[in-house]
Amino acid sequence: MLYNIKHKPMNEINLTQLVHMFSDMLDLVGVDDLHHGKRVAYMCLETAQKIGLSAVQMETLYHAALLHDCGVSTTSTHSHIIHELDWPGADEHCERGSALLEAQPIFRHLAPIISLHHQHWSEMDSSQPAEIALAGNLIHLCDRADALMQQVSGKPWLALRNSIRDRLAHYRDSWFQHELLDAFLSASRPESFWLRMQPQHLSMYMAEREQADINQMVSTGRLRHAASLAAEIVDTKSHFTARHSQGVSHFSAHLAEKAGFETDVCWQIEIAGLLHDIGKMRVPDGILEKPASLSFPERAVMLGHSFESYQILHHVHGFENIARWGAFHHETLTGDGYPFHLTETDLDVPSRIVAIADIFQALTQQRPYRPAKDPESVIASLRHRVELHQVDADLVGLVIEDFDECWEVAANQS
Repeated sequence: MLYNIKHKPMNEINLTQLVHMFSDMLDLVGVDDLHHGKRVAYMCLETAQKIGLSAVQMETLYHAALLHDCGVSTTSTHSHIIHELDWPGADEHCERGSALLEAQPIFRHLAPIISLHHQHWSEMDSSQPAEIALAGNLIHLCDRADALMQQVSGKPWLALRNSIRDRLAHYRDSWFQHELLDAFLSASRPESFWLRMQPQHLSMYMAEREQADINQMVSTGRLRHAASLAAEIVDTKSHFTARHSQGVSHFSAHLAEKAGFETDVCWQIEIAGLLHDIGKMRVPDGILEKPASLSFPERAVMLGHSFESYQILHHVHGFENIARWGAFHHETLTGDGYPFHLTETDLDVPSRIVAIADIFQALTQQRPYRPAKDPESVIASLRHRVELHQVDADLVGLVIEDFDECWEVAANQS
């Protein structure tokens, strides 16, 4: 059966919106402490205005600050970042984040800055370009300011601003370059500096920034690189899910091609597969690694991950299809899936493809509570779901007809 359904080709994506998507995803690692990256980016821009950076420099700083923790996937590492001002191994996530960005052409220029965002000024390599060193140190300063803010949870930041500023001033010319520190102290003197970091005001600030930034667009050809970066960050949360998103992506594109979709639609389905699990960043490490059945509260946390994916993706203009196709991967034709309880009348064929790809690829991987399934068990599981009318029977038929190649695509990602 060939579906041969046509969809409108995807247009270019706004770069700042794409960076905001990453920021939304990365902020989920905090689980209960959201918006860390956004607060850091806000403080960096407010401080940078005091030292007269150009519009291009400001945009680079803003994007680097939003992505500065892209090397952090686990809640345990995030806990260090928030609850400790400095700790052994703080540079590990800087190096990992820098390496991830260096591998992606669209973000490569940010990699040197990310590598320095926990580097003390007194230990900075003198061979570093001044612009890079200052940007990295400014992110370090604002990152540590936010850590101090989170350590006084439950108390108004406004009431504690002077103690936070005094604590940072203690590290003049040791951790922080003195001109940057003076600029931060000047920028943070008004009450408005602290009040604007409340979630409702911060979201408005981000929206205004999106309009003000230089209107750079990301071509569809480069978008896959960015989506691959997101997939790698998510899949690193647990070794049990290593390469899961890549596997779902390749399987989805392969099945879409077998179903007769045009190349552009197959490509969009592939992107949806890469991004389908970005909401899983908010699931704590202990739940993903638990070697037993989840408790009811733990199950409730897990049920939220695809909703988080949808919330992040559908805010990107041009991602309307990708948001649906990726985030509906736990919906079923009977309406007993989650999180929206959609039915077969709501689920188009690409959504059904990604759902089957997610099931197939997950079955081929070991999980903490079960071993990887063999081919016969995978086929039996898919047929059982067809009997329950949870998944598309025609698509499962295509999978079984082409099983050997599907298995290779899903189970052996390089």
